[in-house]
Amino acid sequence: MGWSTDFVAGLGSGSIVPEFELKFVEVYGSVGDGITLGSTGVTWPVQTKRIKIDAGSVQVQGTTVIPQRWSVSFGGWSVGLVGDIRDIAGYIRRGQFAELHCRLNGFSGFERIAMGSLDGLSGSRGVWRLTFRDLISTFQNRLNNHVRAGVYPLGYDKFQLFNRAGATTTTTSTWNTVDTTMDVTAALDWDLPTGGQALVQCFTSATDYFFVKYTGKTAIELSGVAGVDYPVGNVAVGTLSSGSTIKYCPWVRGYPWVIMGMLIDSTGTGANGPFDVYPGHWGIGGMYGAGIYDNFDAHSINGPLIKRSDGSTRYRWSHAITSPWAGGFRDLIGLSSSAGQWPVQRQGYVSWRGCSDPTGLEMGYEPTVAARINTSDIQEIITHEFYNSSIQNHYANVLANIVPQYNGASTMTPAASNFTNNRVPSLPYIQETVRDLRFVYDDDDGTGAEKRNEMAVGDLNRMKGWDFYPSEKLVLRVGLKFAILCAGDVVEITSQFLSGLYMGRGNSFNAQRAMVLNCSYVFGSASCVLQLGILSGREKR
Repeated sequence: MGWSTDFVAGLGSGSIVPEFELKFVEVYGSVGDGITLGSTGVTWPVQTKRIKIDAGSVQVQGTTVIPQRWSVSFGGWSVGLVGDIRDIAGYIRRGQFAELHCRLNGFSGFERIAMGSLDGLSGSRGVWRLTFRDLISTFQNRLNNHVRAGVYPLGYDKFQLFNRAGATTTTTSTWNTVDTTMDVTAALDWDLPTGGQALVQCFTSATDYFFVKYTGKTAIELSGVAGVDYPVGNVAVGTLSSGSTIKYCPWVRGYPWVIMGMLIDSTGTGANGPFDVYPGHWGIGGMYGAGIYDNFDAHSINGPLIKRSDGSTRYRWSHAITSPWAGGFRDLIGLSSSAGQWPVQRQGYVSWRGCSDPTGLEMGYEPTVAARINTSDIQEIITHEFYNSSIQNHYANVLANIVPQYNGASTMTPAASNFTNNRVPSLPYIQETVRDLRFVYDDDDGTGAEKRNEMAVGDLNRMKGWDFYPSEKLVLRVGLKFAILCAGDVVEITSQFLSGLYMGRGNSFNAQRAMVLNCSYVFGSASCVLQLGILSGREKR
């Protein structure tokens, strides 16, 4: 998906005249009413020109990622209005989901350029500014304004993702490892994904437990029950006596970007597109229709970038949710950041990216180049930090903890360093860091083989250049045509006005590879601000 070719072509026009539509979406079960504002006034559900968008006021902050930590923020956005605010005040609510659409020079169709929830409304005397929270902050809560009502028992917090995770009941008969059913006191709300499975955490004592999976349920029975090796080495053993406590644990498995898409699109009805497979209470709960998640773009990085160290594209996650996600999408980012991956907002859709060594040296393969920046594209060199101030330390050794054993032991997978004479190129350094990936990787590649180590090494190879070596941070103001980029994309820079830390006299950037850390744009000035990360510390060891 992404923007149309006409819209992308318009971004590169010598003269850009943008026209905007701000759509407040009426999401079933959420807050606010549907209303559309335009550069010429309110167009729906009423017609009025007494308040309209100030076309020169629109600002969109793109996705930002910080190297090493790989923590991510989508960035908020804001829209200026002029006119009588009373024409819309009765329709909108704080926290209401909204989309900003743009058309260029009157010939392209309207394309979505930002999404989020209304956070602030301020101004006076006919000049107003609406500020919107980014999608990650928006999806911190489910898009639901009901308080423990309807069919939900009072114990469930309907504002949280996976709000029934961790619910407990007891067995009503003895269960053995050969049994395929489990009799329970109550399992009415222990829902399953379409054609999928969930887990039950079975406690044999206050501290000892194992997991089993099930594929069907009634109010008092789980069916299709079988032992599962999760976490690895923690297999179902012995007998579970009648009256034992068991816990409901939603189980997400598959490509990480597809898991994200299912969390976004799932309503529990199966009617919201191909990714509507999770129960409604697992995801964000917004019944606004499919079309936010771009699976085509997200999946395009599988193989060219994200893959196992053996070259296979069979890269899958397996994660049990034992308690509700109080942080919403931030809990998903907590998992993905350890693997050097993150969600992004790209060209009006939600997609997925991962870090890379832009040159490919540390990974053993080159990433795809998304754009090329030449001197004529650069409007301003804002800053050039030869040592990225966002990175305080580097590491002499990097390990991934991937296999939690039942007895508490674990398996560590190292990333191979390549320091000359075992000497680091700068200071300060920390001797070792461990990336916790114990509850991330799937233990089955589809053939029954064990490939967690290969997934870990593949991820470590993408991250290790940023872990081991210093890097530069370059901030450029460029033309609006580079608004197509997002954090994680790789670009090439050619300019006689730029040079790297170890290039020496007379040398300048010539197809210098860099990874985008942020892309923000202002249509009023027809420009983008790009933050770019450049690996340079390994050039001199």
